[in-house]
Amino acid sequence: MAEPSAPHDDIPAARIVGCSLLHQVLVSAIAASVPVVMPELTRSAGLFEGLAGLYAMMMYVGAIGATLAGETIFRRLGAATASAVACILAAVGLLGVLPLSLTTFAAAAFVIGLGYGPVAPASSHMMARIVGRADLNFIFSVRQAGAPLGVLGTGLVLPLLVAWLGWQRALVVMAAAVTVVALATLRFVRRFDALQPPAYRGGAGILGPVREVIGDPKLKTLVATSFLFSSMLATLNAFVPTVVSALGGLDLARAGLCAAVAQASAIGGRLCWGVVADRVLTPQRTLAVMGFLMAGASLALGTIDPGYGFTTILAICAWLGATAGGWGGVVLAQSARLAPPGRVGRAASGVMVLNYLGVMLGPPLVGLVLALTDSFFVALASVAAVGATGGAIALLRR
Repeated sequence: MAEPSAPHDDIPAARIVGCSLLHQVLVSAIAASVPVVMPELTRSAGLFEGLAGLYAMMMYVGAIGATLAGETIFRRLGAATASAVACILAAVGLLGVLPLSLTTFAAAAFVIGLGYGPVAPASSHMMARIVGRADLNFIFSVRQAGAPLGVLGTGLVLPLLVAWLGWQRALVVMAAAVTVVALATLRFVRRFDALQPPAYRGGAGILGPVREVIGDPKLKTLVATSFLFSSMLATLNAFVPTVVSALGGLDLARAGLCAAVAQASAIGGRLCWGVVADRVLTPQRTLAVMGFLMAGASLALGTIDPGYGFTTILAICAWLGATAGGWGGVVLAQSARLAPPGRVGRAASGVMVLNYLGVMLGPPLVGLVLALTDSFFVALASVAAVGATGGAIALLRR
């Protein structure tokens, strides 16, 4: 059900979607910058390699906190303005990496997360006026394609900047570019917020959005599927380069290409699955099909050996990216459609908090399985079981 539109709202839906897509690209690019330069931090700056895990943990702690506070932020600033400000905050956080101390590194990761967290719920609030459209899943999938697009763009551009300027100046350039682009959207987002009704004022404390989506019969199974899929996606993003190197005998450059192919396929996959959910299958059946396909892709990844041709390995990575990375738009579109009137942004906040928890929990648990079994296949089979379970939940949802 759609939130009411403000009177005299003459802003085209395409501009709203485009602005929210741009903001997602920006914060995703910032969030991906630290992992991209991590080899430089550990090699030239002498930092501990385990800081990659600390970065991910602190970033998502910040993201969860900011998402839970989203309604308050949206009421004070407006959802669209808050989205632009969040991009700038993430860019400022990136500069905190430069002093090269453990304290500032952890604080920088936390601040980047504070900027990363509110952008997806803000976009759902912005796009609430179009919830009744027949192509809703495709529209949300277009917007959600911003996450892998930002990661892919950073993976391609930032290493070139590092080679040219050094890692410190490259991060400054990245932060400055994101800040300039976000500032350029301020005029539009302020105009948009001036035309929109205020964000819903919810109760039940800061955990209210999570409690509501878990307690809503129409949303709880969607949230369960989303939680499992997010833990699987984070795990695969973390392990793909390592798996293809260890099992397939690929060098660093070709392993990086595999990861890039997975990200590029996630972009195309999100768009294709959005069309499927709108025109071919119901959204829940689309999610079920994705769950079973991503489980198959995870098992296929675990069977790689040096006898596989590089083209075959790339095809498996593309299959993995298109399925494990393709569900985000459909989930957020359905949370918007199923949310009570006036609570689209609140429902998205609850969904995203649980997604971030899945992202935090997935890689360490699979890493534990790998440590206990010393088998990539067993570890990836456990990931496949998670995906298949999410698909089964989606299939059984009434």
